[in-house]
Amino acid sequence: MQDDYTTLEDVVRAQYANVFWTHKIQEKQAEIYEFRHKLFSWINIISASLTSAGIISIVFVDQFWIKLVSAIVSFVTTTMSALLATFDYKNLAKSNKTAATKLVCYRNELLSLLGRIRIKEICKAVYTKHIRTLQIQLIVQLQRQEKLSMKVKMAHTLTKKLIDFYLIH
Repeated sequence: MQDDYTTLEDVVRAQYANVFWTHKIQEKQAEIYEFRHKLFSWINIISASLTSAGIISIVFVDQFWIKLVSAIVSFVTTTMSALLATFDYKNLAKSNKTAATKLVCYRNELLSLLGRIRIKEICKAVYTKHIRTLQIQLIVQLQRQEKLSMKVKMAHTLTKKLIDFYLIH
């Protein structure tokens, strides 16, 4: 039969794993957003340049294929501009990096708590209160991140029922 300290340690370990993977997901999502921002920006710049070159060449050479290519490239430019304006990938990446940084703090706090539980530094009631406080802070952080990021899905959505399941009463 497990003693209370072992149960506390199991709860903190589970939370640590969730925070660890959520942190990694936030970092990777930020990288994806940064890549998309750079890619779409470069496509936009190149297609805008080609559109301008095509329009200028129409003045000197009146060929149908130049007009067709210029129209297609112009459509790509418009699409990329709309995409960059609709999805603010730069701010989404920043938001995910900020969340990842905050999650590192929670992860380190949980790791420290695991060590203190292992050596039974203080009584169970203090640990239980500390765990609950960390859980609430983590939930608030995840909810903020969910509101800031339009398309990011958290790996683990913490519901009240799940939180109650992990809480030590």
